[in-house]
Amino acid sequence: MQGPFVKSHYVRFFIATVFLHFSGLKFRKWRKEIEEIWSITPSEYKKYLNHMIKVNKLMDGAGNVVQSLDELPEAIPTSKKILNSRLDQARSSGKMFSRFTSGTTGTRTKVFLTKNEIGRLLAVRDYCLCHHGVNLGDREARFWGGRAKTLSTVIKDFVLNRKSFFVSNNNLMRTLIELSNWKPDYVYGYSSYLILLSKFMVDNDIKIQGVKLVVCTAEQILPEQKKIIAQAFGSKVVEEYGSTEFDIIGFEDANGDLRIANPWLLVESCENSIMITDVYRRSQSFVKYEIGDAANVNFKLSKGFGGEYIISNLEGRNINQYAYDLNGNGFRASEFSLALNKYFDKYSDIFDFVIVQRKTGHFEFYCSAEPRVGFGEFCVWLKQYINTKTKMQVVVLPAKIGPLDEFAGKRSYFIRCT
Repeated sequence: MQGPFVKSHYVRFFIATVFLHFSGLKFRKWRKEIEEIWSITPSEYKKYLNHMIKVNKLMDGAGNVVQSLDELPEAIPTSKKILNSRLDQARSSGKMFSRFTSGTTGTRTKVFLTKNEIGRLLAVRDYCLCHHGVNLGDREARFWGGRAKTLSTVIKDFVLNRKSFFVSNNNLMRTLIELSNWKPDYVYGYSSYLILLSKFMVDNDIKIQGVKLVVCTAEQILPEQKKIIAQAFGSKVVEEYGSTEFDIIGFEDANGDLRIANPWLLVESCENSIMITDVYRRSQSFVKYEIGDAANVNFKLSKGFGGEYIISNLEGRNINQYAYDLNGNGFRASEFSLALNKYFDKYSDIFDFVIVQRKTGHFEFYCSAEPRVGFGEFCVWLKQYINTKTKMQVVVLPAKIGPLDEFAGKRSYFIRCT
């Protein structure tokens, strides 16, 4: 016999899916199309892409119409500045919705979406979640930045069957009580918030029952940090890579690869930024759109999920790709994340952190909790590790232990201010 919670659980799921359907966001229909597209042969997929490009009359950064895949290599990239200059040219056959990017690249960009386009983005999300055993409309706990509750956000959270939480060092126990009462099917949110909450759960032997999946998004996360989240929630932990413009771009598959999941996105890597072409989008033309994050895009055969390309070595915004030593020599800032993951594994320690470079060769270290070996000792260890690993001469300065409030919101582990 089903209890009242189980009945309520299914009622809320039913409300969410019915609302989305009758709002015209027929994500189940589009999800079926996604599954069909990813099941066709590479040659058939190429024909499909050529058809979509021709029908939708994509426009590159110089205003030239691109009519086939063969013309893409010569197409002029579209920057955020160019996209913003075309706001009056946004094309739509129906009502459009708009939203702004966060502006972490230095430029806030206005993005337009038709109802069909939103439906397809939701379908990609549903497709990705289903691969890991949950569905869009299942009960979601969302860990996001602090936001004021308005009538529209309350209604939106209700119909989407989700509850939003804001995590800080001062409200961890209260958050866990609310989370336990909410009984989510899956957890979704900023990696830094999930790390903070998970460490508190493990340290205090607190369990949350029934979570099937944790999705880390918006920020980089290290393998050892994923382990503590998995330990805390007793569930699978996966990464998502996305943006305001396209929602999900890459989603972790069963092999741990960040696989391109949206069949309407063509993703390529160049020297300074991933570039994305959206072959379906009609409200705005995204042709070789410079997203602002650096990464590699590699071919790797799919095993039943997504396409045949994966995203690797994701390093975030361009300015934060390189750090500079005392002699002005540059090295990959990702060496810091490799060092921290090595430390976490060696000392069975976990904390959130940010490294800031304001002066050549000098790096300020901020951490959410004191390292097990001691703050000063840790900074000496990190300096020696970087000097040995990269042959670069650096100084690591202990900056602060405690809440990383000054870095709240979407961020990278490394921030260069020079």
